[in-house]
Amino acid sequence: MTLRALLAQRPITCSFKPISVPPKAVCSVDDQDIAQFLLREGWAELPIDVTDQAYVEASELAYSRGLGIWGDGPPLAKPTQAEHAVERLAIGGN
Repeated sequence: MTLRALLAQRPITCSFKPISVPPKAVCSVDDQDIAQFLLREGWAELPIDVTDQAYVEASELAYSRGLGIWGDGPPLAKPTQAEHAVERLAIGGN
């Protein structure tokens, strides 16, 4: 699921947790914590001082699966025919 699909014109709700300093806001869509989603997909890195178990588990899951920032990066695209033609012209080929 992509972030766009998660949000899909649905309202985002945020609630403040005054038990932390500074106060922490947890934002969600349809009861899905957005930060937890981003961590689970490997699209965010957990700050070292965050110890919330749900966030730690989401981050560890992404890391163990090599998702997002924990992966090898996007697959390399094969050069298109036009790119090959430009390359041949640059080196003096036909």
